[in-house]
Amino acid sequence: MPMKLLFAWIGGWLVMLMANNATAAFLPANEAFQLSHSQTRLEWTIAPGYYLYQERIAVLDGDKAQLPLVWETSAESKDDPNFGLVQVFHQRAAAQIDLNKATLAFPATVKVRYQGCADEGLCYPPQTVTLTLTEPSTLEISETVAPSQEQAQTGAVQPSKERLWWTLASFFVLGVGLSLTPCVLPMIPILLSIITGGKTAPTRRQSFLLALAYVLGMSLAYSAAGVLVGLFGAQLNLQAATQSPLILSIFAGLFVFLALPMFGVFNLDLPSGLKNKLSNVGSNSSAPLVGAAVMGAISAIVVSPCVTAPMAGALLYISTTGDALVGGLTLFALSLGMGVPLLLLGAGGSRLLPKAGMWMELVKHTFGFVLLGIAWLLITRLLPAQISVMGWGVLLLVYVVQIWPEDLATTGKRIGRAVALLLGLYGSSLLLSALAGAPSLVTPLGFLTGGGNSQVANQELTASLFHRTADTAVIQQAIEAQRLGGNPLVIDIYADWCTSCQELEHQVFNTPEALAYQGKITFLQLDITANSPEHQAFLQRHNLFGPPSLLFFNGDTQPKDSFQGDIPRDQFLSRLQGMVR
Repeated sequence: MPMKLLFAWIGGWLVMLMANNATAAFLPANEAFQLSHSQTRLEWTIAPGYYLYQERIAVLDGDKAQLPLVWETSAESKDDPNFGLVQVFHQRAAAQIDLNKATLAFPATVKVRYQGCADEGLCYPPQTVTLTLTEPSTLEISETVAPSQEQAQTGAVQPSKERLWWTLASFFVLGVGLSLTPCVLPMIPILLSIITGGKTAPTRRQSFLLALAYVLGMSLAYSAAGVLVGLFGAQLNLQAATQSPLILSIFAGLFVFLALPMFGVFNLDLPSGLKNKLSNVGSNSSAPLVGAAVMGAISAIVVSPCVTAPMAGALLYISTTGDALVGGLTLFALSLGMGVPLLLLGAGGSRLLPKAGMWMELVKHTFGFVLLGIAWLLITRLLPAQISVMGWGVLLLVYVVQIWPEDLATTGKRIGRAVALLLGLYGSSLLLSALAGAPSLVTPLGFLTGGGNSQVANQELTASLFHRTADTAVIQQAIEAQRLGGNPLVIDIYADWCTSCQELEHQVFNTPEALAYQGKITFLQLDITANSPEHQAFLQRHNLFGPPSLLFFNGDTQPKDSFQGDIPRDQFLSRLQGMVR
C-alpha cells in the first residue's frame, strides 16, 4: 500500500502540472485489454500496469453453457487484500476453446466475458463482447488438448504444474487426516481381516500387496467420482456462480451442515444391511488381489458416509475447477492418503499404527471447525470488514474452548495447551481490532499504535461516510439539488467486485477526519455491481472507466473535479476542505 500511495501522489502532481484531471491516467477497457480472435483462439493484449482475472474470463455459447478453455498462457498468483490469492494475467492472455469437450455449430456466435483492473487501483466493470467464430482445421482441434512441445520446453506451463502438485500434496495430507477419524481407524482391522482371510497366513510381502490392491481399488473408485464431479462442475461453472450472494449463502449453509456431523449433532451413514451385502460381495472373490481391489472399491462406498462432511467439502472444491483430470487426480491423492494406515498395517502390522483415543475426537472436531471456517470465508465476501474479522475471532475462541486440555498429565497435552493459548490470544486480538474499528487479520493490534480511543473506535464501527444507492435517478436528483444551492456533493463509484473500493472504505472514507465533513457535504455512493445499462451510461457521461472513482460537485451539473483509482487520504481530505471554504 505505501508504494501505491506514492505512485498516486506523484501521479496527482503530474496531472495538475498538465492542467488535466485524473481520468487521463487510465485507459478505456478496450484499450487496456485488447481482445483479438482467430477461429476458436482468443488472445488479450494487456497494457502495462493492468491485469485480467483468470476466473472472470468466460466464453458462452450464446446465453447457454460456458465453453471449456485450454490456456496457452499461465496465470500468476496475486495476493489480493480482500479476496485472498487470485490468479491473474499480465501483458498477455491466450486460450483455445476446447472442441474436444464442446460442440459448436459454425459459424458460431459466442459471448466473451472478462474483467480486469489497473495496478493503481481502478477496477473495470465486467466486459462482454460478442464474436463470430469460424471452424478450425482438424489438426488445430487436436492441438488444443495440450500445450505445444515448445511451450513445454520453455516452461510456459510450469507454474500450473507446480500448483497441481501442491494441490495433490494437500489432498494427500487431507486424506491422511481423514484416515485418523474415529469412524475409519477402528474399521482397519476388520477390513484387513477380510482382505487377508485365507487358509494360510500371508507373508509380510503378501500382506502388503493385498493392502496395496485394496488401497488402489479404493483410490480408483474415488478417482471416478472426482472425474464425474470435475465434468459436472465444468458444465455448471460453479466457480462463476459463486459470485452471486444467493449461491454464496447456499454454499456457506451447506458447509455448516457438513460440519455438524463432526461434532456429533447427527450421523451420516449407510444402512447396516446394505453394508453387510457390499462386504459379502468383496469377500467372495476367488482371486486374492482382485478380491482385495474389489473390496477396496466397495469400501469407498461403505466408508464414505462416515467421512461425508470433509469428503463433500473436497468434492465442492473439485467442482469449482471444472477439470475432470484434476478432479480424478485430487481424489486419487486423497484416497491414497486415507490408505496410509492400511499400507502401514500391511507392511509391518498393528504396532506401526497409532492407538485409538480421545485425540482422534480432536482430529474430528478440527475438521468440523475447518468446514465452519470455509463457510465463514464464503460469507465474509458479503459482510463489512468489522463483522468479518469479529467472526474469525469468535470462531477461534470457540475452537480454543473445544480443544483446551483439562489436565497437563502428558507432554502432548502441555503442547496442546500452549497451541490453544496462542490461538486464543490471536482470536482475542481479532475481536479487539474489530471493536476498535480497525479490523485486520494480519496486524490485529496495530490500532494500539495509532493513538485511537474507544469513542473514535465506536464511531468508525457504526458510521459510514457515504449513503449507498444503485439508482442513478437518486444520483441525478442529488446533482440537481446541489446546483440549486444545496451542500456540495461527492459521488463515489463502488462495486462489490472492486477490491480497492473496500480498502478505501476503511482506510480513507470511514475515518474520523472524513466523517467530520458530514452535514457540510453530501456523500452518495453509486453501486454499479449489477453493471446495468443505466450504470454504463452514467460512467460514459462522466468519462469514467469504473470503480473506484470520485466526482466532486460544487454548484454545477458538471463535476468540478474527479479522481479515478486509489485516492490517498490526505488528497481526499484536502479536496473536501477546498469544497467547504
